[in-house]
Amino acid sequence: MKRAPRGGWSLSVSINGRERTVIRLPAGGVISTTLLTAYGLRPKTRRNRNGAHLESFAVDTRNPNVDRFIQWGRIALTAGDVVTIRVGGTNVRATPAARIRRYRLTSHRDHRRA
Repeated sequence: MKRAPRGGWSLSVSINGRERTVIRLPAGGVISTTLLTAYGLRPKTRRNRNGAHLESFAVDTRNPNVDRFIQWGRIALTAGDVVTIRVGGTNVRATPAARIRRYRLTSHRDHRRA
């Protein structure tokens, strides 16, 4: 696997040639964009869960006591959409996150890291 550029990684997501989301994490963690598809599922809420969409998230592990789970909004897709994911460094401006949650690490997990 190639080493991260100085300062970490970024993922830029474009739909049909238009940049929609840029996720960036300076160092110490994971960034991901996932394509999810569902069809024929019975929605438990009024929202339609069928179709395809992209979800992007990051887990920031720089703080030894707290992990931050960062989510960006879902991007709905339709048939024929062209999705491009570009890998880059952190010299880009990130899209503001939709939600950030912090998780305090337990002593059990701290021992596993050592």
